[in-house]
Amino acid sequence: MRRIIRKMKRLRIVNKKRFIFAITIFILMSTIITAAAQSFYTIDKKLYKGMEYEKKIDEIKSELNLKELSDSIHIQLLITPAPTPLLTPTPTPVPILVPQSKIVSTPVPIIKQNMNDKRKQLACKYLINYKVPEKRARDLVDWIFKYAQQKKISEELVLAIMNWETDFLNISGDGGDSMGYGQVQLNTIKDLKKWDPFLPFVRSLDDFQKDPETQIRYIVANIKYGNALFGNDYFKTVSNYNMGTGNTSSTRYNPYYVNKVTAYKNKIDQYIN
Repeated sequence: MRRIIRKMKRLRIVNKKRFIFAITIFILMSTIITAAAQSFYTIDKKLYKGMEYEKKIDEIKSELNLKELSDSIHIQLLITPAPTPLLTPTPTPVPILVPQSKIVSTPVPIIKQNMNDKRKQLACKYLINYKVPEKRARDLVDWIFKYAQQKKISEELVLAIMNWETDFLNISGDGGDSMGYGQVQLNTIKDLKKWDPFLPFVRSLDDFQKDPETQIRYIVANIKYGNALFGNDYFKTVSNYNMGTGNTSSTRYNPYYVNKVTAYKNKIDQYIN
């Protein structure tokens, strides 16, 4: 029993010594590791600072080099003189004198299209005042202006004859011998067709009544025929329209008809111009 107790005491002493020894070794190793780590940290810090110093030194050197380069360029620019531009003399224009007799004034062009549009609108309104349907009024005015300008006839005169004859109505008159807006007779149609073969062929007065455009062409042709026959004599031309182709002479005419047509012509002229 005593032996056993002694052995246990010895074991405790041995274990205690071992424990103290282990602790001593652990403290020693941690001290060594801490010292080594501090030394490494100090070395790295010194190296980092050295690298920063070298970087700053390189930047300063590069700035100095650039400054030296710019200074040298500036000095060269100051020394090198700027090239003087070559001055080319500009010739003075010599005025060309034109004799006064050869100076021709250019007339200002008149835009006829705009004038025609305005006059046509007013003429269309004039027909509508006589209760002509708007579409028919536009068609009649377009045909009157088209064919009257082709034959160089006054549009106002064409409108005035139609105004006096029928008040712009497409009717028959004189017991069926006259037809249309201008009360043209079949014999007159045949005579005008011989005189102007380019006029459209008319078979009968009924066909003539159904074609207002052809009516306008024969009204204009009848006025043009009177101008050609009587040398643009207005009085005889208008009288010839009423009395028939070739029936007007110096002793045979119709002043009443001429005066009525002229009154309408003046009225229309004031309205559309």
